[in-house]
Amino acid sequence: MPILVIAFWLAFFNLITHQFSNITLESERRDALFSQQPELSFLQTVDDNGHISNLAQLAKNQQKTLIAEFIYTQCRAICLSLGDVFQQTQAEIIEKSLDKKLGLVSISFDVDHETPNTLEVYRKRMHADPNVWALLTMKDASVLEAARSKMGLIVVPDVKQGFVHNSAFLVIAKTGHLIGIFDTDEMSEAIALALKLSH
Repeated sequence: MPILVIAFWLAFFNLITHQFSNITLESERRDALFSQQPELSFLQTVDDNGHISNLAQLAKNQQKTLIAEFIYTQCRAICLSLGDVFQQTQAEIIEKSLDKKLGLVSISFDVDHETPNTLEVYRKRMHADPNVWALLTMKDASVLEAARSKMGLIVVPDVKQGFVHNSAFLVIAKTGHLIGIFDTDEMSEAIALALKLSH
């Protein structure tokens, strides 16, 4: 019996330590990005009309503060929850006439399968207003690698032909610089920062 108890607590300790380590690494990633405030022109994208640009240029062209997320449109897990949050935020932006100040951006990292057509299907499914919510995919695998190395994006294929990935809301200034990173339950904080930057 004592051996089983010891084994249980060792397993429990390893689990907690692993989770704590992951949390610490994620915190360090966000702290580093916050201090660097990188300009995001390296994030080359294709939109649902096939137009090629980059995330920094989108912010500059729209002259809005952007709140962005990384997804893939075939996701049936966390991306659905993120989509719900974006739908609610879109409704708030429209209701409060904030569409000249704030914009939403969903960026797919599924460079092997995402196309303008799949983005358009996703737009219809999410009822995404193009005046508020931009849908993009990374231009190619080199952009995904850049996002991994420069932003700490984690994307790992899973056994169900999907992906396991980290999730957050990114606040991007009109200059195209990343200014803030928030957990997925902190949209109100992300909006507050975005509005502050929009003045």
